[in-house]
Amino acid sequence: MKKVAIVAYFFHEDNIVGSIRARGLAKYLSEFGWRPTIITRGDRSYRDDKFDVIGVDFTEFDRALVKGFDLYVAEDVVSDKVDRTNNLVNLAIDLWNNVTQIPDAQRGWDRACYSRIAKMCKDREFDAVITTSGPFSSHLLGARVKRKFGIPWIADLRDLWSQNHFYIYSKYRNKLDTMIERKVLRDADFITSVSNDLVGKLHLIHEAKEIRAIKNGYDPQEFEDTKELDLVFSLVYAGKIYEGNQDFVSILEVISDLLKRDRISRDMISLEFFGADLPALTKMIRDLDLGDIVKNNTRIPRKMMVKKLMGTQLLLLLPWNDPEQKGVISGKIFDYLAAKRPILSSGHYDDEATDMIRELNAGVHCKTREELETALLNRYDEFITTGKVDYHGHVQQIEQLSHRKMAQSFACLLDESYKKHSR
Repeated sequence: MKKVAIVAYFFHEDNIVGSIRARGLAKYLSEFGWRPTIITRGDRSYRDDKFDVIGVDFTEFDRALVKGFDLYVAEDVVSDKVDRTNNLVNLAIDLWNNVTQIPDAQRGWDRACYSRIAKMCKDREFDAVITTSGPFSSHLLGARVKRKFGIPWIADLRDLWSQNHFYIYSKYRNKLDTMIERKVLRDADFITSVSNDLVGKLHLIHEAKEIRAIKNGYDPQEFEDTKELDLVFSLVYAGKIYEGNQDFVSILEVISDLLKRDRISRDMISLEFFGADLPALTKMIRDLDLGDIVKNNTRIPRKMMVKKLMGTQLLLLLPWNDPEQKGVISGKIFDYLAAKRPILSSGHYDDEATDMIRELNAGVHCKTREELETALLNRYDEFITTGKVDYHGHVQQIEQLSHRKMAQSFACLLDESYKKHSR
């Protein structure tokens, strides 16, 4: 069996999409002739039946630099030593980050990893390498390994680099990042991303490269247990909400209006958010007097979340409200599909996630408040009549979105690039 190093900064975290993608690769890639070794952050190293894990620790680049100014940055929170209400302080920190965090705050971890990977490559322990980002500095490691040892390299961009929809730096820094991205990824055998739209955007920068879309997926073993459905007309939303980019307002206003019109009963409906991390949501729940119906919960362990998804009557999806970002697909869509419960999607535009919902008959996407009210009422009336909302998704097609299929797609690229290098 051939061996591949997978450089994944996030791996052990339960609720980070990048971590879930890497764990899916680790779990299923060996079924297709490639035994993976995961290179990840931390000091945990161990061997599993299907993969190995090597933990590499380091001091984050921005943390070390900012400490030099007697500031402390960790998990995007600045300590009380820094007055972030002061515009000059904010400007100074933003300028500092523009200059030092190139390509990102984790720069330096790739250098810490290189010595471990280089030794193993010298001993011919790896036949290929996959780097998955963010952080994007992981790809610096992939490029360095490719140049030094000549083994196949796949650069997996779960999110875009210089074209990122959350890009926080200046336009001058963006030109620099674009230049760095082109230079770093030019030697990759394949570039991959998670949607067709993102692949199209990558082609604008990497015109001559082989770029493929490999969707995220779900682990079927996580969804094997059965769960009794809730006895009320329940809706569940899982994950963070980005104010201004996702419409959480419409569903709350529709529920509030239907309650006022006595079209639905307060005793028969519930809506739970998990991990939204949004004070504005809490305020709106209070302002609309929905506190007895709508709960803004903190994040819960993944196993508990999976049970919630499988037991709810409806799954609420809030797509990205930007027609230019159709490829920004939340990883939760795959968990929703795996849960085999109807999806109620509310957003102003279509994207690749809403296309999947339609193609798989897994639910309905509503672009207007009127459509949302109609869809919600139809499913509420069905629940009142039958005691549940039936699911009509195309199960066999949904099974093609598993982590096993995702791993198989990566294995095909590894096989293809390995054959090219063996000629």
